[in-house]
Amino acid sequence: MWHSGIDQHKQFGVITTYGPEGPRVKQSRVPSTSLEVARYFAEFPGPHRAVVESTGGWYWLADTLAGLGVELVLAHEHFNGQFKGRELSHRKHAKWPHRASPPA
Repeated sequence: MWHSGIDQHKQFGVITTYGPEGPRVKQSRVPSTSLEVARYFAEFPGPHRAVVESTGGWYWLADTLAGLGVELVLAHEHFNGQFKGRELSHRKHAKWPHRASPPA
């Protein structure tokens, strides 16, 4: 499975993709249009999961990725900042970005 992180902005996004075996395979600044996002993700055939912070403006991205068969996970901005200054296992954090609250 491919894994991508999307740092989304109004005019562009920075997308970083990791291969099924783990190493980073691509990082690009991509214009924030459905066509350009589709072109980027078309380079990676097979199962793909992407994560984006759930700030305003991600809805069109969800629609675009759904049409491409890419699973989109929303990282809640409240919880991303909640743990500043603490050591937190990325694996533990990655299991709950879409939930209403962090694990107990």
